[in-house]
This record gives sequence, C-alpha cells and structure tokens, in this order.
Amino acid sequence: MKDTIKFFSFFGMGLLYVVLVLLSCFPGFLHPVLWAYFPVLGALMGAFPFYWIASRWQKFGVGTLLGVMLCLFCIITGEAQGVFSRLMMIMCGVIADIVRLCVGNSSKKGLYISYPFLAIGSSGWIIRLWTHPDWYYENAIEEMGTEYADTLATFSNPLCYLLLVFLTAASSCLGIWLASKALKKSSEKII
Repeated sequence: MKDTIKFFSFFGMGLLYVVLVLLSCFPGFLHPVLWAYFPVLGALMGAFPFYWIASRWQKFGVGTLLGVMLCLFCIITGEAQGVFSRLMMIMCGVIADIVRLCVGNSSKKGLYISYPFLAIGSSGWIIRLWTHPDWYYENAIEEMGTEYADTLATFSNPLCYLLLVFLTAASSCLGIWLASKALKKSSEKII
C-alpha cells in the first residue's frame, strides 16, 4: 500500500510538472517573444515538482521520467513535431539524471546542476523554430497570422536559441533555489 501511494505521489507530481510547463506556453498567445522563450518560465515553474520528486527519489530516473512524460504529452497533443524534438525532451532528462548521478543524487548541488538540463529539454517542444524556420513560419501564419509569424521569425537564429538556453538554465537555478526555500520543511530527507 505504501509503495502504491508513493507511486501515485510521484506520478501526480510528474503530471504537475507537465501541466506547469504547458501553462508556461499560454502567454505565448499574447506575444511571439513569450512563445519563443516559454521554456524560461517553464523552468521556473517546473522546478517545484522536480525538487519535490528529487528530494524523495534519490536514484537515477527523475529527469528521465519527467522528460518522457513531457514528450508523451507533446506526442498525444500533436506538439512534438519530428524525431529530434522528441529525442531532445527525453535525452535532456537522461542527461539530467547522469549529471545528478555524477554530482550526487542526494546533494543540493546535484539538483542545481542537473535540473537545467531537464528544463532546457522543454525547448524541444519548439526546436523547429530554429531547425525548420520556414516550416515554423508557415504554421505560425496559419495559427496566429502574418504579423505574429513575422515577429516570431526574428527569433529563429542561433543567437536567440543560445539566449534561450542561457535564460532557461538561469531560471531553472532560480526555480530550484525558490523550491528549496518553499519546500524545505517537506523535504527534510535530503538537502
């Protein structure tokens, strides 16, 4: 019974992670910059369920689980376009787990250093903005109109992607710090 409750707790927090990353997309309907950089907000919001799970599950697999859950959600909703997009979400979760394993599964440092890799994986959702900009532009016209698509196209260069990676990593570290403060009492097990 205890293992069943633990499983559903982890699964529920994993779903919360996916929902929070999804919610970070919605401001993108207001302006293209908010769409191109939604992983920055997603990293901040997703840090809380990641921290909650990682503070209780001190073994390999937290990042992988969350990366796979996000990828499956994107596949089900038709958002993960292309194999690279899907692999990016999953592989960033696996890399996060490898980094956490190397640094220490039961250390705060392990969380700070590994979570940015998982958070950057959510950019797989929109990676085609950089890998297939013409395709992305045409689809943006269909969904949001020419003016929105024109503005969005200005972000489809390598420098903007590097900025996205940097800001997402920084936001994820801030998110882990905030989560460690907010969830300190509930995570006495580690950290």
